[in-house]
Amino acid sequence: MSKTIEARLICCYLILITIIVSHDLLDEYEALTDGNLIWHILLELMLLLLSICGILYLLKKSLVERSAKEQFLTELDKAKLQLEKVSEQLNEGKRDFIKLINWQFNEWCLSPCEKEIGFFLLKGLSFEEIATIRNTSARTARKQATSIYSKAGLHNRNEFAAWFLEDLL
Repeated sequence: MSKTIEARLICCYLILITIIVSHDLLDEYEALTDGNLIWHILLELMLLLLSICGILYLLKKSLVERSAKEQFLTELDKAKLQLEKVSEQLNEGKRDFIKLINWQFNEWCLSPCEKEIGFFLLKGLSFEEIATIRNTSARTARKQATSIYSKAGLHNRNEFAAWFLEDLL
């Protein structure tokens, strides 16, 4: 059971006690002649006062919790908006980076097949993984990668990846 529901149930319970004690007090007020009745009324007044204090405490606590919840939800909404903004900026940066890679691949005069393999190499796929994706042999993927390195004036996969990542770090 959530704290809010529990607090409401307790508050309703205290209100019910307050109503019953108030009704009992009004009924007994008319019969003030007996000395024991006065003590009984005083005890019931104390119970009524304690019930009212409990109700006020729970209402205050409920209002404080509601305010904290609203503040939390407001901060959560702000964080979501900021996350969306940062995510869009990252996606924009990714698109720009892909454009740069494509531009460089065109500068190196890579074929469409070599461009595809170049992207796989930059993603860190092994020759076996590239071969599986492209339905070729690992040897073919390795030869195509060597062709890419040659057209780029580079010696190996590390230099190829470093060429694109060097300025980002």
